[in-house]
Amino acid sequence: MKPDIARYEKNLREELDGSALYAALAAAEIDPIRRDLFLQLSQAEAMHAQLWREKLSAAGVDAEGFTPSFRTRVPTDLMRNKRAALDTLAREELRIDPAEMGGNPWSAAAFSFALFAVGAVFPVVPFFFAGGMTGMAWSLALSVVALGAIGLATSLFSGRGTVYSAMRQVVIGAVAAGVTYAIGALIGVSLS
Repeated sequence: MKPDIARYEKNLREELDGSALYAALAAAEIDPIRRDLFLQLSQAEAMHAQLWREKLSAAGVDAEGFTPSFRTRVPTDLMRNKRAALDTLAREELRIDPAEMGGNPWSAAAFSFALFAVGAVFPVVPFFFAGGMTGMAWSLALSVVALGAIGLATSLFSGRGTVYSAMRQVVIGAVAAGVTYAIGALIGVSLS
């Protein structure tokens, strides 16, 4: 019976890939327990690779030239530099260029506060012109329109559909309003 050399070579390469990836994860891990686990997994994969090397040698194939594949070497090399790994992950997975980020946390906080304040105006404005149920109806309608507009705007950044984003934002706003109303009712605050 002829040995299945192609299968042996494939298994050897996969074991070498696994060993290299686990070793890279161990090198990048700060938690000592996880690092030890990754090292143990890397050693187990290396032992499995040695078994496949021996099978190949028994079949007359020189298996010493095998190294981890290119698809494994790239991420393991990348993980050696945490800054480069984070930049690559942000660029490839999130489609964000870290070089263009810039930003200042204080300006982000100020902008967030301003948007929050502007958003709080929408449900209140109708009560300057109408009271009671009429004011509540206008407040509800204006709030739904504002929340829907915010949802539409976020769809430009999230990549989700416009209807989904608008409805999601309206539902989140409705839940927040319901919780606020429930808390007010519990502590005895009324709208009249």
